[in-house]
Amino acid sequence: MPEEIQFTWQDFRRTNKTSEKPSALSCPRCGRLMKECAYGDLVLDECAGCQGCWYDKGELDRAVERFRTGDPDDEVINQVRRFPLTHLKVEYIHCPKCRAMMARANYEGISGVMIDSCRACGLWLDAGEFDKIYQFLKSGGAELRKKQKQEQEKSDTMRKNTSILGTPPHVNPDYTEPDLADLAIWSLWRFFR
Repeated sequence: MPEEIQFTWQDFRRTNKTSEKPSALSCPRCGRLMKECAYGDLVLDECAGCQGCWYDKGELDRAVERFRTGDPDDEVINQVRRFPLTHLKVEYIHCPKCRAMMARANYEGISGVMIDSCRACGLWLDAGEFDKIYQFLKSGGAELRKKQKQEQEKSDTMRKNTSILGTPPHVNPDYTEPDLADLAIWSLWRFFR
């Protein structure tokens, strides 16, 4: 059975590039000087060697939207070839802008795509990672993550309230509200103790 050919982010970048010039940034993965490539108003730093791409803060969301709205028809898809994913060893890399060590994190916590991010500058995606992120978002992954975050926040709030107030009344089925007599007896007991 032939492998299904998919239009990838790299294919999109290759067919929609409006300008290209040398970048001042070096690739954090292979060390080559990158190219600054424009796709309309979206400007990304790309490495011709390892096919990775640097996204300044906010650019990944714009790139996802640009790719989604620029989804090609089947005729174009059949004319392009899929780039093979490279299997890189796991290593921490430096931010190409500030040179700080970047953190590795699972995109949205559940996507399975490990990205390298600099809290101050942006993030680095290796070849093929944008396509995986796009498929994750397209399949409803962002909505699932949002729902999980809401459930976690609700659980954390209940846990916090429980630790501050003790066991909440709805947990103990034998719990009854204290009446005035109970409070008076408790107060006398505390006083004469």
